Amino acid sequence: MGDGKNTVEVEECSHHVLSTIIDFMYGIALPEVNSFEDLCTLLAMADLYLMEGLKDAVAPFLAKLLTMNNILE
Repeated sequence: MGDGKNTVEVEECSHHVLSTIIDFMYGIALPEVNSFEDLCTLLAMADLYLMEGLKDAVAPFLAKLLTMNNILE
């Protein structure tokens, strides 16, 4: 039986990124994300959870921020 808690701990990403993923699952478009770190995390989570649609949605945002200095990240 449970301990009465209604929480789930997610350590793979921040609350903001998880909220964005859940919104996307419910059909809410991705907001304008300008953080390279958040976009990389979104892409990693999309890969982890096999969310091809999220990968496709993140790609244009990530493409805008790619440079020769960060492309290998």
